Amino acid sequence: MWKENRRYVNISTFARTNLKLKMNFLFTCLVACTVCSCITVGSRIEKRNLVQLRNQIKHVFGSKRVGELNGYGCYCGWGGSGRPVDGVDRCCQAHDNCYGRHSNCSPKWEYYSYSFQGNTMICRDKFGSCDRNVCMCDRDFIHCLRRNTFNRNNMDRC
Repeated sequence: MWKENRRYVNISTFARTNLKLKMNFLFTCLVACTVCSCITVGSRIEKRNLVQLRNQIKHVFGSKRVGELNGYGCYCGWGGSGRPVDGVDRCCQAHDNCYGRHSNCSPKWEYYSYSFQGNTMICRDKFGSCDRNVCMCDRDFIHCLRRNTFNRNNMDRC
């Protein structure tokens, strides 16, 4: 009888350990995917709904531009300091500042409703809501990028 109970305890301990390992692995994969998305999108890790912003940039400019924004100037990509090198870099700075104004909304996690009419992005959520405010930051960023010229010489310039 005692051996059976002991075996039960060992199986239970094994099951708990196995579950912990699986959960740790899943968490590690989630973090790795988030970091990889940040690098691919060319966004600040702390302040983006990465998937939506990446899809919006891709819709308007194509997939090539998504990768080009990472490391552009002083504000496009990780970090952000100094004087913007050009209009595209000012767009990134303005976007960071916009997210900063709505930090109470947790912009990196806000999932909002939007659509496109041609290349014009339309935010669908209620006026004044966190979703709408974050969407407007992204929409203004896309519109700003459209008004400015990308210059390869400004890659990794800051």
